[in-house]
Amino acid sequence: MRPTQPRCQFTWDVQKVISLLESWWPLDRIPLEQLTWRLAMLLALASGQRVQTLAAISLTNLRWQEGRGCQIIFTELLKTSRPGVAPLVLWFPDFPDQPRVCVPTTIRRYLRETQGLRRGNNQLLLCTRKPFGPASRDTIARWLRTTLTKAGISSDYAGHSVRHAATSAAARRGVDWNSIRKVASWSAQSRVFASHYNRPLESQSFAASVLTGQDP
Repeated sequence: MRPTQPRCQFTWDVQKVISLLESWWPLDRIPLEQLTWRLAMLLALASGQRVQTLAAISLTNLRWQEGRGCQIIFTELLKTSRPGVAPLVLWFPDFPDQPRVCVPTTIRRYLRETQGLRRGNNQLLLCTRKPFGPASRDTIARWLRTTLTKAGISSDYAGHSVRHAATSAAARRGVDWNSIRKVASWSAQSRVFASHYNRPLESQSFAASVLTGQDP
């Protein structure tokens, strides 16, 4: 009688957040807290994954390919893990011409900055204050929300909205459904993206497209 409805009917413009991340440069001149926020947001945007997945990334998951980028291969059980299904693999290519938005570049710097703080902690993302333990899902979600706020995104959007924004942006830019589905870990039969994630930009409308010639 009352089917569930998505919390937000629109999403935010990822370019606003990317512009903020580009301004946090060079990496050796920003504090560890800001570097951590930057890495968490880049991972979320570039993968379209849940916060739980970001919290599950460990140093043993990282596979570096010289001159190409970084693979993250998950051996732990995730929300999307199923019997007979290959483990999740994320691929982050190097962008030598655009280092400010390069995920591997940020990972490398983050590993150098946290090397002396780990004390045996194998999780990639660590808390930004002593004793620098592994960051929980709630902590990572809070980092994402803080970054959104700093980028001027409405406080109505929580950290989990990054998944909506990233997958919707990919769809608007012509990435095919199968590629989005595989990266974001949806099954071939899933209608989650169409029903709950594919959202237009809040700042764009039919009127703006007609009257000003802006792209829809």
